[in-house]
Formats: sequence, structure tokens, C-alpha cells
Amino acid sequence: MLPVPETRTRWKTLVTGRDMGNDICFVLCSCDSYEDLWTPFCTQLVKFWPGFSLPIYLGTESKTFHYDGLTIESPLKDTKADLSLWSKRLEALLKKIPYDYLIFMLDDFLLTEPVNVSEVERAYGIIKDNPSIGMIQLWPQIIGQVEKRKIENAVECEYPGYYLLKKKMPYRITTQVSIWRKDYMLKILRKHESAWHFELLGTIRSRFYREKVLVVKDKVMNYPDGGVIWRGKCCMENLSLFPEGLLKESFEKRGGIHREEYMKMETKTTKNLSFYWGLVKSFTPKLCR
Repeated sequence: MLPVPETRTRWKTLVTGRDMGNDICFVLCSCDSYEDLWTPFCTQLVKFWPGFSLPIYLGTESKTFHYDGLTIESPLKDTKADLSLWSKRLEALLKKIPYDYLIFMLDDFLLTEPVNVSEVERAYGIIKDNPSIGMIQLWPQIIGQVEKRKIENAVECEYPGYYLLKKKMPYRITTQVSIWRKDYMLKILRKHESAWHFELLGTIRSRFYREKVLVVKDKVMNYPDGGVIWRGKCCMENLSLFPEGLLKESFEKRGGIHREEYMKMETKTTKNLSFYWGLVKSFTPKLCR
């Protein structure tokens, strides 16, 4: 585990004035091949979260990154193991982080509006004060037209502005921006899984753990739904949400894809022996693996 950065400061909430301690960091989930997104991400972060001071842990295989005004660590830069798998890389990163709580965000979730910082701080206070809560999703699931199953499995709870997600809630585990208890994320992760399987199969696994999951009723952070990179290309409809030139490098490197084109593409899963062995590993108790 890495030592705590010397620049680490205590985070006093704007809501209660309480000193919430210094036990939370920011995890930017990424990989070496997505380094074209790091400057745009940090540009929008600084723009829409003035005074941001949390240490950032960048989940890459080997590369490092610097951005003026931010403390960014790359704990895996000297790791010799193969970290090409999404969940394996994330698990290795978490094991090197000297914090018990984290704000988790994907690298292509570029902010488009000011962050509701007071609500982020409130969510941190809730999860820190209640050991039974494993994560709090900061991206609402019950908004607009949603399926009946979601409405039935998001219930009122003791915290105004939040729903408690019942165990049969779809995407109870998500890669949308959330505050996590680190131990809970490590419990949910399986090294062989993709981000998509982490959500899909991790949701099923979460039903067998005692930790509660909450979700905000209103957006706390705003970014394009689905991010700016779709199938490895820039989503053209989402590019228009950002200043001209911000994603120029990404577009030149990756090209673009339109939403309609993306929706027509089929995702096929080859159900061979490896597929079924993966399912066995996904639902084998972690202590036995």
C-alpha cells in the first residue's frame, strides 16, 4: 500500500461544518491507451469543482500523468504483472490505496455542469457514519421514463434525497459515479471480469452481501450519459457538449461514431468453455479463489 500523500488535507463539510476526516480519495478508472482523455477530464474537473483537493489515484498499467493544481498518483506504474483486464487492474489499484472510502469515476465521464459539492460531502458523511452502507450512487436511477422493476426496487429510506436500492434492483452495482467503501468494492470485484460484467454479475453477487446501496434522487454530477467514448470512438452527439478543441486529440486518435450507428451494432458473446468457466469464477466465493 502506498504512503499517504504529504499534501493530504482534512475535508470539512460545507453542510454540517463537521470535520469529516481525511479518509477519502478520488479514483479515476482508466488504462494506458486512454491517456488522451486525462487532460480533458482534469480540465473539466477543475472547472466544475472549484477547490477540488482530494488525492487522485489513476488506474493505469504503467503510465503517469501530471496536471497543475491536482495531486495525481499512479500506483501501478512499476507493477510487473499483466493488468490488461479491467477488474484485475482496478483490484490491484485499490489494494495500493491508503484510504477506506473513494469517489469512483470512469475516465470518459467528463463533467458538463458544476458539481453539487455539498451533496457529495453529505453522501460521504452518510456512508462514513453508517457501516452498513457499501456504496452510494451519485447518478440517479429513478429519473424520467424508467422500467417498473426499477421503481419497485428503489424505496424511501431514512436519508431525504436518497433511495435505498433493494436487492433485486437492476444495476445495483454500477460504474456510474459513486462513493464506495473500499472493502465493499474489493468484495464485489472478480479479477477476470470486464466493466460490463462487473455491473451485471456484481449486481447479482451483491444480493448475497449484507451491505446496503443508496442512490441519489437528483444528479450530483452531470456528464454525458454513457460517457464520451463509445466502442472506442468519440460519440459525435456528446462532443458538442464540450468546448471546441477539448477532445481534439481523442477525435484524431479514435475517430467518431454517431448514436444511431452505435445503437445498430450488435454485441455478441461467444459462449464457449472459457465463457462458462468465467461464470463459475464469478460466483465462486472470493476467499476460495
